[in-house]
Amino acid sequence: MARWALCWFLLIAVSTAGMYVGTNQLVTSDATERVSYAMLPLSELGSRACTSATRGLVAAADGNAPDATPERRDAYQLAAARVLAACAQT
Repeated sequence: MARWALCWFLLIAVSTAGMYVGTNQLVTSDATERVSYAMLPLSELGSRACTSATRGLVAAADGNAPDATPERRDAYQLAAARVLAACAQT
C-alpha cells in the first residue's frame, strides 16, 4: 500500500511540476524575457494604480450590458479610460 501511495504521489508531483514549467514557457515564450509571470497572484502584476483601475472596471462591468442605463454606461466608459491610462505605463 505504501509503494502504491508513493508512486501516485511521485506521479502527481512530476505532473504538477511539468504543468508549471509548461505554463511558464507558454506565457514567457520570448527568449529575452527572463521574468516568470506564470502562477503569480494578480496583485503582483503591474502597478498599484493599474490594479486599482482594473478592479474599478470589474466593479463597473454591468455598464457594458445591452440594457444598461446611460449612467452605468458612462461609469463603464470612465473606468475603461482609467484602465487604459493607468496600465499603459506599466
